[in-house]
Amino acid sequence: MGINIPDVQRTVVWDFPPHREICDVWQLIGRGSRQAGLESIALIFLPHWCFHVQDQERSRDSSSPYLIKQSERQQSPLLPRDNLDEASDAESIATTTSDCSIEGSDEEDRSTPGAISHRKGKLNQGQTLSTEWKTLIYGQCYRNGFLTYLGEDPSQDLISENCCNRCNPDRVPTLSEPPVRKEPFVKPRKNTRADVALRLIDRWAKEQDGEIWDSPQRVFPRSADFFMRKKVRWRLAELYETRSKISDTLEQLFQEIRLLQEWQYQTTHAERLYHFLHPITGQVNTEYCRALSR
Repeated sequence: MGINIPDVQRTVVWDFPPHREICDVWQLIGRGSRQAGLESIALIFLPHWCFHVQDQERSRDSSSPYLIKQSERQQSPLLPRDNLDEASDAESIATTTSDCSIEGSDEEDRSTPGAISHRKGKLNQGQTLSTEWKTLIYGQCYRNGFLTYLGEDPSQDLISENCCNRCNPDRVPTLSEPPVRKEPFVKPRKNTRADVALRLIDRWAKEQDGEIWDSPQRVFPRSADFFMRKKVRWRLAELYETRSKISDTLEQLFQEIRLLQEWQYQTTHAERLYHFLHPITGQVNTEYCRALSR
């Protein structure tokens, strides 16, 4: 409200409650293309259950042999069931299909207490949608749904390429999967091969740092972190936990441990590091076996 930025080219309406008036959505997306002649794109995300209302209403029509009633779908173990618990929290109105159910198995439903009742509750929320919202979601043109509600003439000339993605499927935005969350780097557990290797790598890192920053005025020794980040040393130590030798070449080592590519001393000490890591494999195994025998 009150924003009058002239060159907004995209507006995103996220987590909008569908029980509110459509004019509230129009007010939000109206923040785009305030400048004359500028085109903007509006993306509206709605809860997934909004897109199952039409399927529920059709399932009540017993005249069609191709439709399965909701009660029959729940009783038959041979038919797929809508597992809305695994569906995403929001479904974009920019998608061109209304058949966006996600199938799950009976075993999954039975293993989750209250899964069926939760699914029924979500679907029942769809019955509270107003006629205007249903017309907008399931209509042949999203733009016409807005204009009809606002009392404007939807039949005015407009090239389909410039209308909504129902009229022009090419306007559907390309959605990508979120990046896989990587496991955090952790320090190797005590009394493991990686723990033994880490102690040797830390000792070597301190020696290299001492050569670089050698000064007779230094009173306290510097940490190995000044020479190499601890997460890099942890990853190097983990190599000794599951294999008998390190990478065959320095290039392979840098490809395997990507963090080394950000190492500040890679140009001057990469070869030293590689020649240090290879010979200590036997020492790691010896000290590890000695620790186990204690």
